[in-house]
Order: sequence, then structure tokens, then C-alpha cells
Amino acid sequence: MGVQWDGSAAFEKFSGAFDSVVVAAGQQAVLFDQGMVMASLSPGTHTPANLPALGQVGVGAELVMMTALPWSAKFGSKGVHVKGSGRLRHFGEIRFTIVQPERFAMEVLGGLDPVRVAGDAVGKLLDACALEWINGGYMTVADLAPSIDKFRQTLGPHIRQAVEPLGMGSVELVDFVPNVG
Repeated sequence: MGVQWDGSAAFEKFSGAFDSVVVAAGQQAVLFDQGMVMASLSPGTHTPANLPALGQVGVGAELVMMTALPWSAKFGSKGVHVKGSGRLRHFGEIRFTIVQPERFAMEVLGGLDPVRVAGDAVGKLLDACALEWINGGYMTVADLAPSIDKFRQTLGPHIRQAVEPLGMGSVELVDFVPNVG
């Protein structure tokens, strides 16, 4: 089976025996057989002639294709209760790069969506930080959205630490909107 991914998402998983794999510019891929990394693929057309691992994998082989370019994803937090205001949730966007393709692909094969996991982690961090700042009297709910730069500065190292095990890096909080209801 030949595989050529359209790149319409951050990643996609394919299963089967592969006789060719086309990795476009701005993409990367990792080939697995029986849970073991067989090859990391850079842009180009890969066949058993130029990538012997393709000829060595069976019908149970898996291929994870992913973007090599910065990617943006939306997130929403589960929310926290703010005394006197109600439930506080954050909705926003993060931008990231997949810096460790093999690690990222292993998460995908393990049944995780690393992009969703990263978004959930950012949402939890925003909720916890906002709650601490509000309860500590440092700001009000109305002060949250205009303080995005303060959140970026404070949470940046924590966000990077949360997504590094997923094979992601260069993560930034692009935007967020607090919602109280």
C-alpha cells in the first residue's frame, strides 16, 4: 500500500504493509513494526529500494505521519469554581512544534492524542494560575484576559515541562479567553 498524507491535521496514523511512503515538505514520519521504531522518515519518496525497513515490515506495521512545521491547536479547560463569580473556564489557542517525532509517535500509538493532552495541560495550568491570582487578591476575573503576557511569562516554563514528554517543544500560549458562568 502506498501512503501519501494530506497534512490536514497535526498527525495521522496508518496501518498495514507499505510499499511506498511519500513524506511531503514540512512533514515527518516514523515507521513502526511490532511496537519498535524501524525508521524515521524525512521528506521524500520512500520505497524498499531506498529504505530497506519498508520491505522488512509486515501487515501489522504502523506509520505515524506528522507535521514538521509549527502547528496551532485550540483548547478549552474543564474549569474551576471562583467564589462569588461561578465557574471559570479558559478557551484559547496554543502553537507548538513536534521536536521529538519518535516520542510523539509513541504517544499516538499508545492511544493518546498528544495535541489534546497538551491543550488539557495548558487549560489546567491556566485555571490553577488564575484561581491562585484571584483568590490571592492579585487580580479580578475582569483582569484575566488583558493579562495574557503575564500568563505567558509565568506559565511558559510550566507549559514546556508539561508537553516535553509528548515530544513537543516551542510551545506558546497564542491567545485565551476566560469565561465565567
